[in-house]
Amino acid sequence: MGERPGPALDVLRASFFASLPRYEYLGSLGQGGTGYVFKATDRELNEVIAIKVLGRAAGEERDTVLRRFKGEVSLNRRISHPNVCRLHDYGLAGDLPYLTMEFVDGRDLGTVIDLEGPVPTRKALRILTQLTRAVAAAHAAGIVHRDLKPANVMVRPSGEISVLDFGLAHDRTRTDPRITRVGKTVGTPHYMSPEQVQGRLVDERSDVYAIGAIAFELLSGRRMFTGRTFLSIARKHLETTVSRGTLEGRGVPRELAATVLRCLEKKPEDRFPSAAALAASFEALERLQEPRGPAVTPAAPAAARVKTAVHRRSAILPLGTPGRRPVVLVVDDEEQVRDLVCTYLRRSGFEAEPSPSGEDALTLLETRTVDLILIDVLMPGVDGFDTVRVLKSRPEQAQIPVLFMSGFPEKNRVLFAGQTGAVDFLTKPLDLKSMLGKVTAILGKPV
Repeated sequence: MGERPGPALDVLRASFFASLPRYEYLGSLGQGGTGYVFKATDRELNEVIAIKVLGRAAGEERDTVLRRFKGEVSLNRRISHPNVCRLHDYGLAGDLPYLTMEFVDGRDLGTVIDLEGPVPTRKALRILTQLTRAVAAAHAAGIVHRDLKPANVMVRPSGEISVLDFGLAHDRTRTDPRITRVGKTVGTPHYMSPEQVQGRLVDERSDVYAIGAIAFELLSGRRMFTGRTFLSIARKHLETTVSRGTLEGRGVPRELAATVLRCLEKKPEDRFPSAAALAASFEALERLQEPRGPAVTPAAPAAARVKTAVHRRSAILPLGTPGRRPVVLVVDDEEQVRDLVCTYLRRSGFEAEPSPSGEDALTLLETRTVDLILIDVLMPGVDGFDTVRVLKSRPEQAQIPVLFMSGFPEKNRVLFAGQTGAVDFLTKPLDLKSMLGKVTAILGKPV
């Protein structure tokens, strides 16, 4: 989006391009709080790029800016992902600090929301999936963005996105003193997590919260929280709970609304454990939006659905092969729990298949037929909820009954389990006899 030329901009632009003849000015892309962005041709590489140019700086201020630019370029080079904007170089043109980067032809997400209002679910999910995968790639490199917001997400005409501006990123691999210290609040208040507005050290789950705030705005067409001052907005992040009805009232599917609200939990431990886990959830929901051909077998009539906590086998599963022992997939990252449950089930006549993670379970399910899944909620990587979301998006596996288990049976987790289509929720430490009763109620007694 172009900027109307002004005297200050004209002087700065002329000074900058006169100092660096390598770059040929093509136009102005915009103006931010920290300077101007120009479109230019890199004559040496014969490539169109974008250049961020800050105002004149001297002495300590200039050195600080250059350290930040150097850090941003260094972090960017550690992230290899098609949805992360590439940075090229940084330096000084006279007394003007500058940063060169990939030119992204498109509009920032804030502009898209302003023009379109609430973005349709299918388009929103495509954007959110790409955004979350890009953030997951940064996290895998040990980098927390800390300033995710619509203005830092560019949307190309093709629908592909690019994440910009790692200038405030936190490098979790560093042990030397940082420019930004603990206790100093950084970021944009409308998208900051509760722990971030308090100036506490943040981790990947703060970026998950910011993605939730972006998703809310994308789907509702308005910012989640507004206020006249930083403190008024910060207090809402700390104290105000977002209503799922705000999203569902605008036609957002129930499961997507629940996913967004989980990102926005006040306590980091109640959110998705990682951006990778959130991306898996968005991808599963995105697949559900895709047009499907006619089903091979008709869906069960509503009357056949049992509305109790535990469903009978006949209401969920087709009859198995005579003489075949029912197979239970036991998914838990704790080896002791897996072994204990599998041993107990085998002694009771069932076949039990252990799996140490959500990722492993999804891979195993591509080749292994199972009749019931017993899965822990809190696991590293793809957790129990997201594993089941992916499972439910696969038509050939969507009817497999699921029993969740957790040592933290909080009300919101139990409700969320029901929303994902779980049969029941078991509390750890498991009462093995009670667990066996629920498994038998679903699968029947082994022959």
